Amino acid sequence: MDSTKTPQSYFTAHPLFLKPAENRIDVWPSDGWTHITDPKERRKVQNRFNQRARRRRQRTVNTHSYSLEHLAEPQTTYTSTNLDDLKSINGLRILGPNSGPSMCTIRRVEMLIYAEYTARSPRTELLLGLTQLNFLRALIANMDVLHLSPAQMDDEALSPFNLVGPRYPEYQDSSLPSALQPTAIQRTISHHPWLDLLPIPKMRDHLILAGNSFDDVQLCHDLCGYRNSGTGQTGMVVWKDPWDPAGWEVTETFLKTWGWAVQGSWDLFQSTNYWRMKRGEKPLFLLPPEAERLI
Repeated sequence: MDSTKTPQSYFTAHPLFLKPAENRIDVWPSDGWTHITDPKERRKVQNRFNQRARRRRQRTVNTHSYSLEHLAEPQTTYTSTNLDDLKSINGLRILGPNSGPSMCTIRRVEMLIYAEYTARSPRTELLLGLTQLNFLRALIANMDVLHLSPAQMDDEALSPFNLVGPRYPEYQDSSLPSALQPTAIQRTISHHPWLDLLPIPKMRDHLILAGNSFDDVQLCHDLCGYRNSGTGQTGMVVWKDPWDPAGWEVTETFLKTWGWAVQGSWDLFQSTNYWRMKRGEKPLFLLPPEAERLI
């Protein structure tokens, strides 16, 4: 990639020492709904309502009890309350106007991990949550690369890449890292901008084309993954700059459910094999001789 188009390394500037061994549509007014006579468009709007209702139910389940005063407190020692922050990673909400508490939690966990690392005594529970944290940080970094803010990523947001969605004047698609530049499908099919954050073009296209046929809340959970001694690593692992697919690794557990979403993602397959081999593990994908040409 042309170095002039490469953002400043987010993971280099904010290291967490992970090493190989993981437009907006608010409530539609009644006159905005009744003027839509095309059945296909009405179905699209209804599907959007259904997804919004499901997301709201999910938010209710994952609501945190943090107060603003608690979030503002300086953290000078690390106790069991910090481990509670770590355990809450699965429920963090980094998109939307109410993402502030989650961002504060991420910063606290970063401080905790850094302190443990510099003390050369990282606890097992911290290491287990580190890959989850790095995945969330990868999305945050790519949000910044795309000139998006959490407030522009609410439940009913529309991708600025889409021709029918809102366009922001600061967008210069050609200046983006190649893996984040929009595909033809991103430009022609309306979708939520969170899909634009994934630096795997084929995966973005598959998910956009799938529309509302899958549970996007479950996908987010499975991408972030989890880890324990019984299941091993799951989800997606980010090893380096988040806009570079060469730093991403997909796990076997994720493939069992979402293999269709990454079909044909040769860059991801090659990267996955590379990181597995660095750990002395067998390649996960058998790549054809022409794989290099397909990337």
